[in-house]
Amino acid sequence: MLHGLFTNLSLYYMTIGPELAKNKRVILYDMRGHGMSEWNDEGFSIASLSEELLKIMDFYNVENADLVGYSYGGTAALYTAITYPTRVKTLTLIDMPLLNEAYFKNVSLNSEEMFQTYRKSVGVAVNKNVVEQAEKKIDKIVNEGQLVDAMTMSQSLLTEDKISTIKKPVLLLYGTKSPFIQTGKLLEKLLPDSQINTVSGDHNFPVKKGKWIAQNITNFLSEKNEAIFFKITKHPKIVLFE
Repeated sequence: MLHGLFTNLSLYYMTIGPELAKNKRVILYDMRGHGMSEWNDEGFSIASLSEELLKIMDFYNVENADLVGYSYGGTAALYTAITYPTRVKTLTLIDMPLLNEAYFKNVSLNSEEMFQTYRKSVGVAVNKNVVEQAEKKIDKIVNEGQLVDAMTMSQSLLTEDKISTIKKPVLLLYGTKSPFIQTGKLLEKLLPDSQINTVSGDHNFPVKKGKWIAQNITNFLSEKNEAIFFKITKHPKIVLFE
């Protein structure tokens, strides 16, 4: 699984990863510049994140995988399915946005505003020092990582025409109160072999709905008769459940 921006593999580590690991092999990793992974000057375009993903798959001799991506990580997974279809068996997209004008209207990249929204959403108290450190990392990713430019460039890589070429089975998991719920409905129309399941919650629903996500993915892969599941998040720091 690929985690989203400004988070790390811990999004999956406590609940989703262990649940899936009861029946499947699970690989988690922190994306470049996130968690315990090092900074990478190549930036955060979905193309570069896809290349990073493929390098990790190659390192573990994974010919193709069941990819799971949350939020921005989902866009990298989607791009991988479009560009390298033989490397993907199935695709699960968790509240993934499309990088269009509507995305920038719904998302603030101001670190202070992001934390206020997050705390209100999940109802979790965060230590002041932790907040300050996280805000510095967010600002570095946005500014030094030229995130807005990377997102803008990525728009042409995920057009509706390109998305509709994906023939792999796709599971879409979205929060009913998420600003991206309409994206999920659009993707269901564009992707010929897709299904959408929704749960009460906003964009941060994976924090509280881990078991629901794990159960949906397990059922989906069981229906598709898949033998091996690889959960992918982001760069070098890797956790392997076997």
